[in-house]
Amino acid sequence: MNAIEERNLLLEKARSAKKLNQTDEQRQAALLIAMEKPVALRVVDSNEDGKGNPEPLPTLPDVLAFDYSYLPDALRGYVQDISERMQCPPDFAAVGVLVMIATIIGRKVGIRPMKHNDWTVICNLWGAVVGNSGVMKSPTLGAALSPISKLAAVAFEIYNKAKAEYDEQAEIAKLQESVNKTKARESLKKDRSADVKGLLQSADTDDVPILKRYKTNNASYEALGELLMENPNGLMVEADEIIGLLKQLDAGGQEVARSFYLTAADGDKPYTFDRIMRGKGLHIDALCLSIIGGISHAHLLPVSGEVPARAKLRCSCLRTASTASPRYLETWNRS
Repeated sequence: MNAIEERNLLLEKARSAKKLNQTDEQRQAALLIAMEKPVALRVVDSNEDGKGNPEPLPTLPDVLAFDYSYLPDALRGYVQDISERMQCPPDFAAVGVLVMIATIIGRKVGIRPMKHNDWTVICNLWGAVVGNSGVMKSPTLGAALSPISKLAAVAFEIYNKAKAEYDEQAEIAKLQESVNKTKARESLKKDRSADVKGLLQSADTDDVPILKRYKTNNASYEALGELLMENPNGLMVEADEIIGLLKQLDAGGQEVARSFYLTAADGDKPYTFDRIMRGKGLHIDALCLSIIGGISHAHLLPVSGEVPARAKLRCSCLRTASTASPRYLETWNRS
């Protein structure tokens, strides 16, 4: 038996002293004997020089090149075109495009992975493009998200036109109501028993137009709730630097906001606001949010060192992250 094995045996005896009904003094004495037992250590030479210098740590393996076959056929050419035009890794464009498509699909389509179960998965995604400054994260995401930006612009045009027509109809209805009140007043002056109910009925107008939203860049969780009530299919939160959103949610007093975002990650959980000022019973059928943005390695590293309660949201946000290491960016073939 060597010295290390002997010491481990003594430690095990000290730990099991309680099972032997020994007193505290006996257990402490056994533990001290075990800890003071000398152990012979041998330095193993790791280099040919025989000086016992430690070997350098192995380098991390290179990041695998992006495989276009991972993408659906309908998206493959679009991502490849962005990568070639922007001269950037295809990973960046692929993450942005997938999150964009997930946002547009939203809650219209669900997947039930289990045959005999009603468990439904909504396809909203949270993603981040990870890379140091100057690697074309923001321009690439801008190009990848251009279709949803165009949809948002078209939705604004449709809304503005519908709102203008609604305002005209509302003004005409207001004037007609004023005229009818005047006629009813004159009729009642002539005959107190005159039937003026028809004149006092409000004019029928179209419903107030609702702006169809696809994305937002900066909104409180209360405002997001109101937007989701008007847009039950879901929304995308686009943050150019996603660390700003994460730090905002990490701040004190944002516990409810963090809970709101984590609930929205599933895409199918209902949510109800009950506030004195905002009102009670403001119900959202399902919180459905997709998130996309960029983040640097320097901001990504602290995530692993945080306590789980604070890191949970960050880990959720980075679960679909695409990472481009410096070596990958150096070896990526630019055409």
